[in-house]
Amino acid sequence: MVLSPISALFVDTLATFLNQFGLIQMKVAHQEAEKTGKNPYCTCRWIGFGLCLVSIANTVHVFMLPFGDMSLFTTTCAAAILFSGYLSIKLLNEKFVCKYDVTATVLIVVGCVLTIAQMNTSTDVVYTRTTIFNMLISWKSGCLMLGTIALFVSSVVSYKKLVANIIRFQSDMEIWQEKEAEDNFPPSPIEGQDAQVDLRKAAKNSLIELILQSIANSPEAQAEISAN
Repeated sequence: MVLSPISALFVDTLATFLNQFGLIQMKVAHQEAEKTGKNPYCTCRWIGFGLCLVSIANTVHVFMLPFGDMSLFTTTCAAAILFSGYLSIKLLNEKFVCKYDVTATVLIVVGCVLTIAQMNTSTDVVYTRTTIFNMLISWKSGCLMLGTIALFVSSVVSYKKLVANIIRFQSDMEIWQEKEAEDNFPPSPIEGQDAQVDLRKAAKNSLIELILQSIANSPEAQAEISAN
């Protein structure tokens, strides 16, 4: 069976939709497991809807590769983002932010249309061993590899910084919560009891001092002091 590039792209796009739908079902299974405390990997939703659909979709991807250029099939990655956004809103109850989502959707659609419009449909390109080898050692392949490595390194560095900022934010949040608790909440019963005990001791000491002062100011005490 021979498919045209457009037909292969259409089938691959349907497979992409199945793949994203399976991933969303896995996410739903994880959310349900968080509420019930069960293992999400042993549920019918994760295995039956999630894993099976993802496996079928990726198998279709593999079978469609001989019928089109890779640059053409990369547009399905953009379609996957759109599918994920739509399914997240419908199935995961996520919010649609018009300012960002519409802008991203327009850019993705324009990129897909431009890629499809520029695809090669007039002649079939024949790849020989020499052609493939020359493509691998060309400066374009070198730049692509260096760019991929730089992107990977920047992703790791960004992830490390993000984790560090989150840890620092959590530490600052705990300090702020402790300070707010000290400023806004009354002392605990134990602290209140300690304060009452201190007040009683101070009152008792004051009473003893008052009694001693009264005794010292009495006529008998004054007379004895004068006699001495």
